[in-house]
Amino acid sequence: MFGWFRPSCPVDLQDKVWVEQRLQWLFERFDDRRILEAPRVLPTREFFPEPYAGTADDLPALFARVCQYMGADASRFQLKLFTREDRKDALGLYHQPRGELPHIWLLRSLLPDQEAVVATLAHEVAHDLLLGAGLVSGDEPDHEHLTDLLPVVLGMGTFHANTAIKESKESMETGTFWQIRRSGYITAALSGYAMGVIEYLRHRKSAPSVAYLKIDAVHAMRAGHKYLMKTNDCLLDPKRPSATLARLTSEPLDFGGGAPSRCLYVLNTWWDDEAVKPPQVEAALAALRHKEIAVQTAAIDLLAKVQPVPERVVDAVLLGLLSPHHSVRERAAVAAGAFKLPYDFLAKDREPLSELLLSLLEDRDTKAALAAAVVLASHGPEAIGAAPAILQRLATELVRHSEFFDPLIDCLQRIVGNVKQYLEENPDLLPEGQDELIHDQLRARRRGRSHTNGPREAMM
Repeated sequence: MFGWFRPSCPVDLQDKVWVEQRLQWLFERFDDRRILEAPRVLPTREFFPEPYAGTADDLPALFARVCQYMGADASRFQLKLFTREDRKDALGLYHQPRGELPHIWLLRSLLPDQEAVVATLAHEVAHDLLLGAGLVSGDEPDHEHLTDLLPVVLGMGTFHANTAIKESKESMETGTFWQIRRSGYITAALSGYAMGVIEYLRHRKSAPSVAYLKIDAVHAMRAGHKYLMKTNDCLLDPKRPSATLARLTSEPLDFGGGAPSRCLYVLNTWWDDEAVKPPQVEAALAALRHKEIAVQTAAIDLLAKVQPVPERVVDAVLLGLLSPHHSVRERAAVAAGAFKLPYDFLAKDREPLSELLLSLLEDRDTKAALAAAVVLASHGPEAIGAAPAILQRLATELVRHSEFFDPLIDCLQRIVGNVKQYLEENPDLLPEGQDELIHDQLRARRRGRSHTNGPREAMM
């Protein structure tokens, strides 16, 4: 009765929404029945009855089984082996020669590991089912993730979850190579959650057997299935999974406390619109009260696009600078920059914006601090009072060997002009020794730029 035993989603909300969006996309293109009736393939003799001794001679029969379960024609491919000397770090390759049938390459030393061979071959076949059929171009931002997800959808999730893979793309004169190695774009947990969604769509009262499946995938599958059964917080229509998600943007939805996945999906969809409409503004303002942080940040991002921006929108977004959640603080600072507010702007019933941003420079989250520095730097010399605080943060990030050092230097430079001169004129702003470290870094930056610019000037 206190909500102590309320089920929770086992994956991050952004990841959950991506999985469900792409599952709907795959259902639409590969047919509801084909996916829902696909057997869950396991590393057993039931599914792979042919003898396998880990030799090249065993590969064709194994590949034929993988193609059978994936719904592909094995005779369509040329299957080849390569060695580490040919391709470092790769486990497999999918090659599309111009005017020829696709080639699938497998690392020869992988042959003794049958489960890894199956996972790799399934991944390469998935490339062909997507690229070969013209369903994707290969340039989509999430193409690698989608290629990971397709074998899971077609019943090969156990192999993917147990043998994570990662890939890179290489274009050559003869065609395009897709190269994979261990450590996948989709984690075992995301694979497990996708399997849990499919079981939910099959209207199963409990998750299926977890034999042969990695423990993190087991947890995500079981917990995800339980969460969906209790909450129905799923983007897909249980009656028809291939039904378009466009319906969600027109259905009534409580943005202040409604289904988290639907709220986030709709807000993200609206963000693609050229202009934010008044009803969307009202929904985003309500979403700032949602308990899910991802929904709050999506709402802030949407409100940052509003033009002209009403005062109540500014006040609501700037309240996020005081949020206990670092991602909300960061997005609120970015939005403050998008609003192009004057340096002396006074937020309703609060401190001046400049003071709120100065406080954020001490934030434990570096992204939030950098977002504040960027907004302050946009005011140039007018923000000279913020220079010491940015310098202090700069020194902190230098000690941490942080990637944020250079962006902070750029912020400070926009305010003071010459950072080297500013340090020399204000020697007491930093503890002894730290100023020399920053000078060293400035010299290194100048050397790096001279090395970069020199050849370009010579070529001109």
